[in-house]
Amino acid sequence: MSRHIHLQRRTAAILFVGLSVILLLGWGCSSKERAEAGAEVSGYWEASFPDEKTPSPDRFVFEFSGDEPGAAAASVHVFHNGTKREELPLQEMSVRGGRIRFELRSTGVAFEGDLEKGGTSISGKLLYAGGGSQATRLTRLDPSAVRGVRSRPEGAGAYRCAAPVETEDGWETASLTEAGLDDSLIREGVVRVIAGEYGEIHSLLLVKGGKLALEEYFYDFDRETPHPVQSCTKSVVSLLVGIAIDQGSLGGVEEGVLSFFPEYDSLRTPGWEKVTLQHLLTMTAGLAWDPEARMEYEGAADPLLPVLSRPVRHEPGTQFEYESPNVNLLAGVLRRATGMHADRFARRFLFEPMGFGEVRWEEGNRNGMPRCDGTLTLRPRDMAKIGSLLLTGGTWKGAAIVSEGWIRESTATQTAEPGGEEYGYLWWKATRPYAGGEVRSVFANGMGSQFIFALPDLDMVVVTTGGNHGNGLHFAPVRLIQEYVLPAIS
Repeated sequence: MSRHIHLQRRTAAILFVGLSVILLLGWGCSSKERAEAGAEVSGYWEASFPDEKTPSPDRFVFEFSGDEPGAAAASVHVFHNGTKREELPLQEMSVRGGRIRFELRSTGVAFEGDLEKGGTSISGKLLYAGGGSQATRLTRLDPSAVRGVRSRPEGAGAYRCAAPVETEDGWETASLTEAGLDDSLIREGVVRVIAGEYGEIHSLLLVKGGKLALEEYFYDFDRETPHPVQSCTKSVVSLLVGIAIDQGSLGGVEEGVLSFFPEYDSLRTPGWEKVTLQHLLTMTAGLAWDPEARMEYEGAADPLLPVLSRPVRHEPGTQFEYESPNVNLLAGVLRRATGMHADRFARRFLFEPMGFGEVRWEEGNRNGMPRCDGTLTLRPRDMAKIGSLLLTGGTWKGAAIVSEGWIRESTATQTAEPGGEEYGYLWWKATRPYAGGEVRSVFANGMGSQFIFALPDLDMVVVTTGGNHGNGLHFAPVRLIQEYVLPAIS
């Protein structure tokens, strides 16, 4: 279930996780019964919701295996718009003959159903603790029709390092050795990615010395497939603000936010009078948000009013609070300042000059205004181009995209989140252990392991995309970099 759809369907997906293990482990059955049950349901199954009227972009594929007692395994692969987004393990479940039941104690939900005659479907209901139920059906799939479940169909043993293909998108390529990287260490890291030790990674790219030296894709992704970058969108918007300032459309980060929206003058308060673009860029606007207000924002047709209506709780500039809706005001600011919506402005002054491939930025648009908090979809190669701007002072192939002054200012430490991690203008900052000391990194960070890391001291960019949304492994790429990428630099 996509976390952008109804919460109940998300719960259903988690519950299905439990169902698999029920099917495999055999609750209260003998070892022989468990083995027979495991063999009977082993394979791939697709979930459907017969009672639902609205089509969903999500698809749930269950993988059951358990020919031997004690060796059962199960998981649900969640696909969104045809590509795998995450994988959830299944646990604590059982089956008695053809009658299936499970409970997911953490949510108080149960499933009851039956393996139908012929063994090609399982029908039943999800039962909710608060009352109500949801009809569900699992239909057996032909394994040959299931794609994108494994990181690499051939497994880790067949992997060999190869220099990326040089295309017409502007990237020069090199082998790992030519780029000064230990290819044996990098190969070992990729093998571990394929084996799933860093969760679900969809791509891994390394740029060293301005050349693309590693480009690997997993789960049926490839170099031409744009990938949702989630909150990395915010860092791209930081670049757009800098370009608008360079062009003179914006006077600077000290400009007051309300000056761009005179039609909302009725909302003017002493607190709002103090909120500037800099406060939006540094997550220090001080606006009062709560879960109910965020829900109202998500359902509002006007992208500006729900934000401008929030009271100012803290003195602007004094407290870091990561609130995505605040960033969407920058979409309105760019529209008023440049005469173009953020997506068109980006296409003209960022994406096209840098030779980007397919870009999508339409999800969640309201009144033509793209959301600036996390709805951009880019090719990983183009994510790497964004990172390269931080190493070249804002240039691509010798052409100025954004000023060096903006790169320096926007990636400087402007504030810090309560845990101490530093923050610039919609860019995160951190130091990493390296060669007995430390190395600086500036990075864009999007939910699910979407990362653009720039390491200026090492003239390196690292990009990952992934589906680590619900497994606690969002930051697994940081560990990958620490364990294999940094040690590989000669």
